[in-house]
Amino acid sequence: MNGQNNDELIRLPGQHASKLAWRPLSAICRHATIGEFRSIAQYICLTNSKKNQALDNIPSNVTQPELFFWYIPSPTPSQNLIVWLNGGPGCSSLNGLFLENGPYMFSSSDDTLQLNQHSWHLHLGNVVYIDQPIGTGFSFDATPEAQMFSLQEATNTQFLNFLKNFRAVFPETAHLDLYLTGESFAGIYIPMIADAMILDAANDWKLKGIALGNPVLDVSRQMNPVDDGYMVDQVDFLAESGFWGGSSAATEARLKIANITEGCLAVGMDERMQNPDLQCDQAMRFVSDWYQTSHTELGANNTCFNMYHIDKSIPCNNKDASHHLWRQEAATVRYLNAKETKRALNIPNEYPWASCSQVRLAPPSPETPIASTNLIDRLIASNISVLVYEGDRDLVVNYVSIERILGNTTWANGTGFSSPLKPLPSTSHAVNAPAISLSLIQSERGVTYVRVSGGAGHLVPADVPESSIEIMRCLIPVGVLGSTTPTLPVQGSETSAAATTTVPRQEATSTITRTYEFTVIPVVTSVQGEEAVAYIPPERIPSANLMFLSLLRIATTPSAFTVQALPGASAQLLASLNGQYAGLIPTSDNATAPNNYFFWYFPSVNTTSDNLVVWLNGGPGCSSLYGSFSENGPMRIGSNGTLTANPYSWHLQANMLYVEQPVGTGFSADTSSKTYDEKDVGNYFNSFLTNFYEIFNETKSHNLYITGESYAGTYIPYISTTLTNATTQTSSKLKGIFLGNPFMNSNIQGSIASAVGDYDFLNEGGFFSGDAAVAQAPLATLAEKCRTATRAVAATLPYECSVLDGYQDWYARNHVGAFGAGNTCLDWYNMDNEAPCVETGVAGGGDDLTAYLNRADVQAAIHVSAQPFTWVECSKILLNDARNQPASELLDELVSSNVKIVIGQGVRDAVCHYVNVERVLSNSTWGGQKGFRDQPSAAAAWTVQGVKAGSVVRDRGISYVRILGSGHMIPTDQPLSGFGLLAELLYGDANAANAVIPAVPILPTPSTRSGVSKPVATTTKSSSGLRQVQGFACALALALLINC
Repeated sequence: MNGQNNDELIRLPGQHASKLAWRPLSAICRHATIGEFRSIAQYICLTNSKKNQALDNIPSNVTQPELFFWYIPSPTPSQNLIVWLNGGPGCSSLNGLFLENGPYMFSSSDDTLQLNQHSWHLHLGNVVYIDQPIGTGFSFDATPEAQMFSLQEATNTQFLNFLKNFRAVFPETAHLDLYLTGESFAGIYIPMIADAMILDAANDWKLKGIALGNPVLDVSRQMNPVDDGYMVDQVDFLAESGFWGGSSAATEARLKIANITEGCLAVGMDERMQNPDLQCDQAMRFVSDWYQTSHTELGANNTCFNMYHIDKSIPCNNKDASHHLWRQEAATVRYLNAKETKRALNIPNEYPWASCSQVRLAPPSPETPIASTNLIDRLIASNISVLVYEGDRDLVVNYVSIERILGNTTWANGTGFSSPLKPLPSTSHAVNAPAISLSLIQSERGVTYVRVSGGAGHLVPADVPESSIEIMRCLIPVGVLGSTTPTLPVQGSETSAAATTTVPRQEATSTITRTYEFTVIPVVTSVQGEEAVAYIPPERIPSANLMFLSLLRIATTPSAFTVQALPGASAQLLASLNGQYAGLIPTSDNATAPNNYFFWYFPSVNTTSDNLVVWLNGGPGCSSLYGSFSENGPMRIGSNGTLTANPYSWHLQANMLYVEQPVGTGFSADTSSKTYDEKDVGNYFNSFLTNFYEIFNETKSHNLYITGESYAGTYIPYISTTLTNATTQTSSKLKGIFLGNPFMNSNIQGSIASAVGDYDFLNEGGFFSGDAAVAQAPLATLAEKCRTATRAVAATLPYECSVLDGYQDWYARNHVGAFGAGNTCLDWYNMDNEAPCVETGVAGGGDDLTAYLNRADVQAAIHVSAQPFTWVECSKILLNDARNQPASELLDELVSSNVKIVIGQGVRDAVCHYVNVERVLSNSTWGGQKGFRDQPSAAAAWTVQGVKAGSVVRDRGISYVRILGSGHMIPTDQPLSGFGLLAELLYGDANAANAVIPAVPILPTPSTRSGVSKPVATTTKSSSGLRQVQGFACALALALLINC
């Protein structure tokens, strides 16, 4: 292997090594022998096209854009090099490796890796899996200017440069016949890559063919829910596939979908987008609703429609850990994010792997549709064969759409196929591929199309693995199936059963014996002479040889959670508190529930308080401990780990409870990796709170208030309606909620929808004055174009309709500022601040907090159940909320339940700015009327201790307060105003007689700002920043349809 032997690795989870910077070709790839084949994983750097730097002249000390690959050479000599790409855009090809056609698969009972008997490397040739484009999976770009790129750059420049370097590293592959294969959005990638190879006369790529599985060939027709073709194709597919059956409910649902489609086809595209009464983009939601009420195989109201395979139901709440689809996907995510796996790959532990990432690609031009069918003719003319295969149970990319697109595609002097589909011939070596005898084929003029039956959905290699190999033989010439297959061990019962041991331990800080259950699983399990590697969760590695899964049994008294000593806190500080409690409480009424919420409870020093105030940060996935240490908790963290008192702590006025939720946030580890929605968030919190009350009995009689900021503006209404509708002891306790700078409605605040509001916010704030006047006209034009833009159209417009991105770009290019030319950006979190463009931390010392909470002595003091635990301020959590209504629509129900609502809005915040928040409220109905009767712009002055701190409008149970001088985090930017907002919630007035007054000087009156002397921000702050919130809203809208 040309100089690679010195880098051979021992057998470890993941097994393969990498470096983040350019390395000499002789050492760029490391490999290990596993079973009867080798697998090699590594990064290969790319040419930085923006700097026109030659491939052979990359300095060794410069980090360059890189693509991550995993290469699986065939165990026997093969003339074929097969590239596999997943789609998305932004979905990692390691999904294909672990879930479809790679050599590894997870066992049905645990996360042990086994050999996949149907791996393509055993039957078809050498296979390489590539995370592309940049930003996908483990591939990333360290150069900030390359964070957004065109489709051509992603497919042509990036991939071809990668493959050139790959061949330099593996010169034995340079003479191999090349086949590009993949699925879903790879139907766009692959033809563009192939076309670029044709046009590159300087290199002989030896490309022989491409295979496109369930491919996106025309983005508008296949991914735009209001496109004519999209609507008609889905209706016809559901009818032709026999999906509906003959029940009266099915007939009613089918007619409803047909009527919606007919109504939408009768009007133009603009009206479809603008008229919500037409429900043009809701057709599949109605299908899902009907399916859930009509099917019970996974339980009543828990059997949902699977768009990726219409014959295989999925659990609605994704809580069924035994369900094959979710278990396999979750195992992949856990495995690739495990510390042991990343250590073996030399990937930094803080760099996460996601199944699919948000990758922004610009189309060739605004006028050019994103489609690949126009390239097929040139491929055929260049003697490159084309194979398209389509699982006939897939709705996401359905066969009706594919066959109609191909029927209108011209290649080799003809349009479409001239002959009908016919049965695919079965050969003697396909006896174990039952789908073959049911599949249909067309093959003319260099293009072959196979409609795959026998249980094939979106993931054909996973659904019908033997058939997928046989179908690939229509393209790739190899020997008889099985002729190159080595003898493999039979998988199944060879792994030893995990032993369960109960280990009682006496806590040093408690008189109560707490019992833990440990599931002990060997890391390396013997598999008939081979080795399979068990998954080690990154947060659960107490030793190198065992995995411990601790299931906390609920303690019955608060003493088990007492924080008696806290590193960095002086005795005087600890004595000033009225006690503190921390630990994990299950999110279920089952005492041994695997998912727990971490909490930190500070009883009020105001011992007469009968109020329990919960604080939640947003994200989704951002820890509420940030709120405690950086906003309104009793302690502040210093750079040296020293804790000091916060004179504006909310615990001076009420009992404060900080909760890390939903599962997967902070110390609240998700041991099941299930996906869930906001309704699940509400149910989990209700169960947690019920358990909390059982431990802290005195709080049962307290009035409950739930507070938070940013994306908590979505969490809290859903949690609150769950509590008010509950039949448990939590139902009558909720008295009010506070939403700080809230994200409540993606239809107004999310991504493209926010463009006009973002422009108005900048305009009203005076950000186009002075030298910024030159930026106003182009951004006004952009905002107007984005007003009615579809996602596909937005992708063709500047900054993809992000007006704030446009202003940020202008600002960085025209201001030197405190951080230097080209690195002085706007701080979206507080418009009175600047920030370095490359800043990724959160204002208020997020790095200090992370270092502190990852100390072993701190984790021991606050009863983190398994140590060491890697705490991060914000985790990547995607809630499956496509079927849920915006949180703003729940306000009326809460007001009707006599729940008081206070909304505080910092006017210097661009993340969730006041223009869009007020538009959300003006479009919301509560108390029998829409919006406020008095406009917030004309509201009365709002004072705290005699100082004007903002303005307030109180109407029909909702109080809306604009806070002067504050950005996204009100308790941080204007702590006295934050303290006043708590009094507004508890007592109806910031200056109520029974409100506690902090014993600190009154803050000066916030100054209003004009011009752009110090505007702000696109730092990717992790406390629910605009990029994270908008990225979530965008991903959410597409999650059920195009997460390919």
